[in-house]
Amino acid sequence: METVLAADVGGTHCTLALVKFENNNLENNKPVIIARKEYLTETISNFSNVVSDFLDYCTNKLNNQKIPSVKIEKTKMPVKAGIGAAGAVSDGRVMLTNANLVVDVKELQEKTCLKKITLLNDFQVLALGVPFLSSADLTSIYALKNTADLNHHVTDITEVAEITDVNDIQLDKSQLSDVKLVIGPGTGLGKSVLVYDKHSKTYTALASEGGHADLPLQTEFDIAFAEYLRNKKKNSGYILNYHDVLSSKGLCQLYSFFAGDKHEGSATEIPFSTATEICLSRKTDERAEKAMRSFFRYFAQCCRNSAL
Repeated sequence: METVLAADVGGTHCTLALVKFENNNLENNKPVIIARKEYLTETISNFSNVVSDFLDYCTNKLNNQKIPSVKIEKTKMPVKAGIGAAGAVSDGRVMLTNANLVVDVKELQEKTCLKKITLLNDFQVLALGVPFLSSADLTSIYALKNTADLNHHVTDITEVAEITDVNDIQLDKSQLSDVKLVIGPGTGLGKSVLVYDKHSKTYTALASEGGHADLPLQTEFDIAFAEYLRNKKKNSGYILNYHDVLSSKGLCQLYSFFAGDKHEGSATEIPFSTATEICLSRKTDERAEKAMRSFFRYFAQCCRNSAL
């Protein structure tokens, strides 16, 4: 049995896990998580210290359990690690895009038991997991009926609900080699492109900081919201990017706009201050509903532009 440290280092949360593999055959090898711990990223000043804390936690927790197969001796702690971090990787180092934290491979090798470390952008890691999905893992949110649908722009989330096809998706082997886009909003907007090499029969996940791409301004609402943000930032030349709308902060900014907080110093009461609160209140708060509709419109626009 081999144990490996896995880490997902995001702008809000940092999750570490100890994973065991029964054999070296990737096709039939199902990794099992034997220990897991989550940290708030803003509380971390040094990532190496967090790794050491987690490994000590694993030693204490697992050795106190009456499960012989998962006992971990300090001399047999993992030497391999796979780390996905929310930022651009350069020379074995990542400075997180939306948090004051650095992940450095050389420092980890010097200060911890880890010696063989793979450090990737977090969405590269997600993209590399796509080929292992089964039909049961997939859901269609928009079923393309014919090529004419390519010219149809969905602008309302209720319209999406009406055309959603929730039938089971069957994976077509001919589609496995298609280029795939992996995208998702969180603390920031992550993106990766998965490309298949027919000669080596392997996938390559391309890292991207596409969330920093300029946000297209087309409608009167887009322009009004842009002016709102420029006023809030006291920067008349500020150019909006996708992070400004497709992130937890972006959703909060959309909600503040609809709540009437148009100018700095506004006395308008903003009842919800987190993205979670806004999502949960969309059925009871009209401003939250409008913010969510705008969020979905921007997300659909971003997915379409990125996939082209």
